[in-house]
Amino acid sequence: MTVDSESLLSNPLSSSVRAEVRINRATAKYVNKSEKFRNVDRAYNNQFCQTYSHRLHALEPMIIQQAKDKHGPDIKIRLVSELREESEAERKEDILVVGTLFKQEENRPSILKEYAEQSEDQVDMPEAAKEKYTSETDHLILEDDTMRVRLIGNVEPEYFVNGVIVGAWGREAKGGNFRVRELIYPKIPGPKTEGEDVSLVVVSGLELVGQEHGEYLEAIQLAADWICGSAGGPSDQDMASRVERVVFAGNCLAESTRNKEDSHKAKYLTQNKDAGSLGAIKQLDELMAQLAG
Repeated sequence: MTVDSESLLSNPLSSSVRAEVRINRATAKYVNKSEKFRNVDRAYNNQFCQTYSHRLHALEPMIIQQAKDKHGPDIKIRLVSELREESEAERKEDILVVGTLFKQEENRPSILKEYAEQSEDQVDMPEAAKEKYTSETDHLILEDDTMRVRLIGNVEPEYFVNGVIVGAWGREAKGGNFRVRELIYPKIPGPKTEGEDVSLVVVSGLELVGQEHGEYLEAIQLAADWICGSAGGPSDQDMASRVERVVFAGNCLAESTRNKEDSHKAKYLTQNKDAGSLGAIKQLDELMAQLAG
């Protein structure tokens, strides 16, 4: 059969080819729901404790379900405030405690600590810059809406940051600690899709500079050719045909295109001056035109 070139991601190899594989671009229903993130009132007097609390309550059922799948439906779940006091005997059964991780770092800068250590007759000496703020004395604390407890046992603080919602599976230990056998994470359900399977391409770090010989220019063009179906064989085109949408996730322009001095000047002083990013924006526009065409 003869297939029109418009139904392919790229033109047929030659005019003499009579049979071509039909490869159509995948489509999907799309609704832009990003409006709530635009024109947001920048209020800096809000605290983030409610955000952590909402996130904890949203992910807690998923963690509990994961724990039941691993250790049985009759597991015991406790709040941090329900843990035994350190003067009582150590519990002999494993339980689940769900909360937010907080990483205690002694080397982390703290303005409150610096202010408390200063005195009126003390000369402020600049503290030497540290190569890193982590140390072997760092430890993890699990916090819920009631209290907090220090985690010991099968935990490695160097692999965690603040704000991670986890379930600690283990038992109380002497000294008011909680000995962890296993950390359980929420299993996020996959998105519900209708119709054929499609792919989403996320692009970032292009670092365009507006010159013909940019650092990543050849790789960027190769990526654009692959997405458009102009590079590779039939198997590559079949994979590229599933790309339904391309998202540019930032850092499209290089740091060198930003003139920080002009940003602090009055507009009338720079109105007749070409922006350093003009060439880079033109490159980005040409790239998007290829993908949209």
